[in-house]
Amino acid sequence: MSFEIQPLTSAIGAEISGVDLRHPLSDRELGEISKALLDHHALFFRDQPITPQEQVDLARHFGPIDIHPFGRHLPDHPSVGLLDQTDPARDGANRWHADSTFMPKPPRLAVLHAVELPSCGGDTSWASMVAAYEMLSPALQRCLEGLTAAHDISGPLIRAIEGGHSVGGLEETCAAWPVRSHPVVCRHPETGRKLLDLMGELEDHDDVQSVYSNFDLPEALLVKVS
Repeated sequence: MSFEIQPLTSAIGAEISGVDLRHPLSDRELGEISKALLDHHALFFRDQPITPQEQVDLARHFGPIDIHPFGRHLPDHPSVGLLDQTDPARDGANRWHADSTFMPKPPRLAVLHAVELPSCGGDTSWASMVAAYEMLSPALQRCLEGLTAAHDISGPLIRAIEGGHSVGGLEETCAAWPVRSHPVVCRHPETGRKLLDLMGELEDHDDVQSVYSNFDLPEALLVKVS
Protein backbone atom coordinates (compact mmCIF):
# COMPACT_ATOMS: atom_id res chain seq x y z
CA MET A 1 0.00 0.00 0.00
CA SER A 2 1.32 3.45 -0.91
CA PHE A 3 -0.19 5.25 2.11
CA GLU A 4 -1.42 4.55 5.62
CA ILE A 5 -5.06 4.02 6.65
CA GLN A 6 -5.81 4.48 10.35
CA PRO A 7 -9.35 3.55 11.48
CA LEU A 8 -10.82 6.10 13.91
CA THR A 9 -13.72 4.08 15.37
CA SER A 10 -15.02 0.55 15.03
CA ALA A 11 -18.10 1.74 13.10
CA ILE A 12 -17.07 4.65 10.89
CA GLY A 13 -14.18 6.83 9.84
CA ALA A 14 -10.52 6.44 8.90
CA GLU A 15 -7.66 8.88 8.48
CA ILE A 16 -5.44 8.52 5.43
CA SER A 17 -1.89 9.84 5.50
CA GLY A 18 0.97 9.73 3.06
CA VAL A 19 -0.95 10.95 0.02
CA ASP A 20 -0.91 14.40 -1.60
CA LEU A 21 -4.30 15.18 -3.16
CA ARG A 22 -2.83 18.08 -5.15
CA HIS A 23 -1.30 15.58 -7.55
CA PRO A 24 -3.04 13.06 -9.82
CA LEU A 25 -3.60 9.72 -8.11
CA SER A 26 -2.54 6.45 -9.67
CA ASP A 27 -5.09 3.75 -10.45
CA ARG A 28 -3.70 1.76 -7.53
CA GLU A 29 -4.10 4.67 -5.12
CA LEU A 30 -7.66 5.33 -6.32
CA GLY A 31 -8.48 1.66 -5.87
CA GLU A 32 -7.13 1.67 -2.32
CA ILE A 33 -9.05 4.85 -1.45
CA SER A 34 -12.25 3.45 -2.94
CA LYS A 35 -11.91 0.25 -0.91
CA ALA A 36 -11.19 2.25 2.25
CA LEU A 37 -14.30 4.33 1.61
CA LEU A 38 -16.44 1.19 1.37
CA ASP A 39 -14.85 -0.21 4.53
CA HIS A 40 -14.96 2.95 6.67
CA HIS A 41 -17.71 5.13 5.06
CA ALA A 42 -15.93 8.45 5.82
CA LEU A 43 -12.28 9.28 5.05
CA PHE A 44 -10.23 12.19 6.39
CA PHE A 45 -7.12 13.69 4.78
CA ARG A 46 -5.30 16.24 6.94
CA ASP A 47 -3.33 19.26 5.71
CA GLN A 48 -4.40 19.16 2.06
CA PRO A 49 -4.19 22.71 0.59
CA ILE A 50 -6.00 21.77 -2.61
CA THR A 51 -7.47 24.25 -5.07
CA PRO A 52 -11.14 24.12 -6.14
CA GLN A 53 -10.10 22.61 -9.48
CA GLU A 54 -8.07 19.92 -7.72
CA GLN A 55 -11.11 19.18 -5.55
CA VAL A 56 -13.25 18.79 -8.68
CA ASP A 57 -10.64 16.56 -10.32
CA LEU A 58 -10.59 14.32 -7.24
CA ALA A 59 -14.38 14.09 -7.08
CA ARG A 60 -14.64 13.14 -10.76
CA HIS A 61 -12.66 9.98 -10.10
CA PHE A 62 -15.69 8.66 -8.21
CA GLY A 63 -18.38 9.52 -10.74
CA PRO A 64 -20.33 12.42 -12.29
CA ILE A 65 -20.71 15.55 -10.16
CA ASP A 66 -24.19 16.58 -9.03
CA ILE A 67 -24.90 20.31 -8.88
CA HIS A 68 -26.97 21.18 -5.81
CA PRO A 69 -30.32 22.60 -6.96
CA PHE A 70 -30.46 25.60 -4.63
CA GLY A 71 -27.12 25.90 -2.81
CA ARG A 72 -24.54 28.56 -3.57
CA HIS A 73 -21.43 27.70 -5.58
CA LEU A 74 -18.03 29.23 -6.22
CA PRO A 75 -18.36 31.76 -9.09
CA ASP A 76 -15.42 30.36 -11.05
CA HIS A 77 -16.19 26.72 -10.19
CA PRO A 78 -19.92 25.97 -10.44
CA SER A 79 -19.24 22.32 -9.56
CA VAL A 80 -18.03 23.34 -6.09
CA GLY A 81 -20.70 24.16 -3.53
CA LEU A 82 -20.05 26.86 -0.95
CA LEU A 83 -21.00 26.19 2.69
CA ASP A 84 -20.45 29.41 4.63
CA GLN A 85 -22.30 29.05 7.91
CA THR A 86 -21.92 31.09 11.08
CA ASP A 87 -25.21 29.98 12.69
CA PRO A 88 -25.49 26.18 12.28
CA ALA A 89 -28.43 25.98 14.69
CA ARG A 90 -30.48 28.30 12.48
CA ASP A 91 -29.35 26.57 9.30
CA GLY A 92 -30.14 23.07 10.60
CA ALA A 93 -26.52 21.92 10.33
CA ASN A 94 -26.22 21.12 14.05
CA ARG A 95 -28.45 18.03 13.91
CA TRP A 96 -28.11 14.60 12.36
CA HIS A 97 -28.94 14.65 8.67
CA ALA A 98 -28.03 13.24 5.28
CA ASP A 99 -27.66 15.60 2.34
CA SER A 100 -29.83 15.71 -0.78
CA THR A 101 -32.20 12.84 0.11
CA PHE A 102 -34.93 14.79 -1.73
CA MET A 103 -33.29 13.68 -5.00
CA PRO A 104 -34.56 10.55 -6.80
CA LYS A 105 -31.00 9.22 -6.65
CA PRO A 106 -28.96 11.03 -3.97
CA PRO A 107 -25.24 11.54 -4.68
CA ARG A 108 -22.96 8.64 -3.90
CA LEU A 109 -20.58 10.72 -1.79
CA ALA A 110 -19.34 14.22 -1.04
CA VAL A 111 -15.79 15.59 -1.23
CA LEU A 112 -15.51 18.31 1.41
CA HIS A 113 -12.65 20.75 1.93
CA ALA A 114 -12.50 22.81 5.13
CA VAL A 115 -11.11 26.24 4.25
CA GLU A 116 -12.03 28.45 7.21
CA LEU A 117 -12.76 26.97 10.63
CA PRO A 118 -13.74 28.50 13.98
CA SER A 119 -11.08 28.69 16.67
CA CYS A 120 -13.15 26.37 18.85
CA GLY A 121 -15.85 23.85 17.98
CA GLY A 122 -17.37 23.52 14.54
CA ASP A 123 -16.76 19.78 14.38
CA THR A 124 -18.68 17.66 11.89
CA SER A 125 -19.87 14.39 13.43
CA TRP A 126 -20.55 11.25 11.43
CA ALA A 127 -22.77 8.23 12.05
CA SER A 128 -22.89 4.85 10.34
CA MET A 129 -26.40 3.90 9.31
CA VAL A 130 -25.03 0.45 8.46
CA ALA A 131 -24.04 0.00 12.10
CA ALA A 132 -27.37 1.47 13.22
CA TYR A 133 -29.27 -1.13 11.22
CA GLU A 134 -27.07 -4.01 12.32
CA MET A 135 -27.53 -3.07 15.99
CA LEU A 136 -31.30 -3.48 15.74
CA SER A 137 -32.93 -6.72 16.80
CA PRO A 138 -34.04 -9.06 13.99
CA ALA A 139 -37.66 -8.34 14.93
CA LEU A 140 -37.27 -4.57 14.49
CA GLN A 141 -35.28 -5.07 11.30
CA ARG A 142 -38.15 -7.11 9.86
CA CYS A 143 -40.70 -4.46 10.87
CA LEU A 144 -38.74 -1.73 9.07
CA GLU A 145 -38.24 -3.76 5.89
CA GLY A 146 -40.64 -2.63 3.18
CA LEU A 147 -41.46 0.74 4.78
CA THR A 148 -40.84 3.96 2.89
CA ALA A 149 -40.32 7.52 4.13
CA ALA A 150 -41.16 10.72 2.25
CA HIS A 151 -38.23 13.14 1.89
CA ASP A 152 -39.21 16.80 1.49
CA ILE A 153 -36.93 19.58 0.23
CA SER A 154 -38.95 22.40 1.78
CA GLY A 155 -37.44 22.24 5.27
CA PRO A 156 -33.75 22.70 4.33
CA LEU A 157 -34.76 25.05 1.53
CA ILE A 158 -36.64 27.41 3.86
CA ARG A 159 -33.69 27.46 6.26
CA ALA A 160 -31.30 28.12 3.35
CA ILE A 161 -33.43 31.02 2.12
CA GLU A 162 -33.64 32.53 5.59
CA GLY A 163 -29.87 32.21 6.03
CA GLY A 164 -29.06 33.69 2.62
CA HIS A 165 -27.61 30.41 1.32
CA SER A 166 -30.10 29.67 -1.46
CA VAL A 167 -29.98 30.74 -5.09
CA GLY A 168 -33.52 29.43 -5.71
CA GLY A 169 -36.94 30.50 -4.52
CA LEU A 170 -39.28 28.33 -2.47
CA GLU A 171 -42.10 27.70 -4.94
CA GLU A 172 -40.08 27.03 -8.07
CA THR A 173 -37.53 24.82 -6.30
CA CYS A 174 -40.22 22.75 -4.54
CA ALA A 175 -42.03 22.37 -7.87
CA ALA A 176 -38.85 21.14 -9.55
CA TRP A 177 -38.07 18.75 -6.67
CA PRO A 178 -41.33 17.25 -5.36
CA VAL A 179 -41.53 15.05 -2.28
CA ARG A 180 -39.70 11.79 -2.92
CA SER A 181 -40.12 8.46 -1.12
CA HIS A 182 -37.17 6.18 -0.34
CA PRO A 183 -37.07 2.80 1.39
CA VAL A 184 -36.36 3.01 5.11
CA VAL A 185 -34.00 0.04 4.76
CA CYS A 186 -31.65 0.22 1.78
CA ARG A 187 -28.91 -2.07 0.51
CA HIS A 188 -25.56 -0.63 -0.50
CA PRO A 189 -25.09 -1.38 -4.22
CA GLU A 190 -21.40 -2.31 -3.85
CA THR A 191 -21.05 -3.95 -0.43
CA GLY A 192 -24.54 -5.42 -0.21
CA ARG A 193 -24.84 -4.33 3.43
CA LYS A 194 -28.16 -2.98 4.62
CA LEU A 195 -28.52 0.50 6.14
CA LEU A 196 -31.18 2.83 7.51
CA ASP A 197 -32.24 5.81 5.41
CA LEU A 198 -33.89 7.97 8.06
CA MET A 199 -31.49 10.90 8.17
CA GLY A 200 -33.06 13.17 5.57
CA GLU A 201 -35.83 15.73 5.73
CA LEU A 202 -38.78 13.45 6.38
CA GLU A 203 -42.24 14.77 5.59
CA ASP A 204 -44.20 11.83 6.97
CA HIS A 205 -42.93 8.86 8.91
CA ASP A 206 -45.99 7.80 10.87
CA ASP A 207 -45.41 4.17 9.90
CA VAL A 208 -41.90 4.31 11.35
CA GLN A 209 -43.21 6.07 14.47
CA SER A 210 -45.74 3.30 15.02
CA VAL A 211 -43.05 0.63 14.62
CA TYR A 212 -40.59 1.96 17.18
CA SER A 213 -43.34 2.93 19.65
CA ASN A 214 -44.02 -0.80 20.09
CA PHE A 215 -40.43 -1.70 20.97
CA ASP A 216 -38.32 -1.31 24.10
CA LEU A 217 -36.87 2.14 24.73
CA PRO A 218 -33.22 1.52 23.74
CA GLU A 219 -34.11 0.25 20.26
CA ALA A 220 -36.82 2.85 19.84
CA LEU A 221 -34.36 5.64 20.62
CA LEU A 222 -31.86 4.21 18.15
CA VAL A 223 -34.37 4.42 15.33
CA LYS A 224 -35.77 7.76 16.43
CA VAL A 225 -32.36 9.45 16.68
CA SER A 226 -31.38 8.12 13.27
